[in-house]
Amino acid sequence: MSQTFDHSGALTAFPSPADIKAFVLANPEHFAGDPDLLAALVARKKRDANVLDLQSYVITRLRDDMNAVRAHGQALIEAASSNLLAQERVHAAVLKLIEARSFSQLIRILSADVGPLIGVDSVVVCIEAPQNSKMPHTPPAGIAILEEGTIDDVLGRCVQHILNDGRKRMPAIYGKNARRIRSEALLRLSFGRQAPDGLLVLGSASGETFSPEQRTELLSFLARAVERCVCGWLGLES
Repeated sequence: MSQTFDHSGALTAFPSPADIKAFVLANPEHFAGDPDLLAALVARKKRDANVLDLQSYVITRLRDDMNAVRAHGQALIEAASSNLLAQERVHAAVLKLIEARSFSQLIRILSADVGPLIGVDSVVVCIEAPQNSKMPHTPPAGIAILEEGTIDDVLGRCVQHILNDGRKRMPAIYGKNARRIRSEALLRLSFGRQAPDGLLVLGSASGETFSPEQRTELLSFLARAVERCVCGWLGLES
């Protein structure tokens, strides 16, 4: 370390060239992010042939960083657009459910209209039926009757939803469409203490529509809307 005096007369220590070189080699990131310092180093090359040309490295580094920022920004824009479209579709489906003027019309809307609105190929409301119940053996389209305890077996106790990509947990409910379904969302429905549990099943012919990592806020909102509509028409306390 070399030493000199400042204007106040105090002894001040300066790092030696060897110390500076060691620090630069050990901490290149500090210099790569400092345009003024890099510009000074590059400019010195014209006067000193022994100084390495950092300009090409810096330009490449900045170009790579800029491309990464652009790619990240584009991904965010695409994700936001996709989320907005999904939100609009689910909201349109819920408004359609509210338009029902009877329970039978509600089920027809669920089975025929909701699917195209939200981009799926099958929508089924499953209801558990206790043994010796008077549930119909051939329920209308859009309704499936399950044995008591089936929903807990499929989802797991207290589990509210499962999203599958490539595996169908309940192929029988899809009927003739079973072979087409490649991904599905299973969402628990609760119709109150006095009614059996239900299950909203959304099936898609695309294997990319649903996946276990997918966020479920919009799907859960749709399930809650179905619950309230069913409870309203059947006179159940949700």
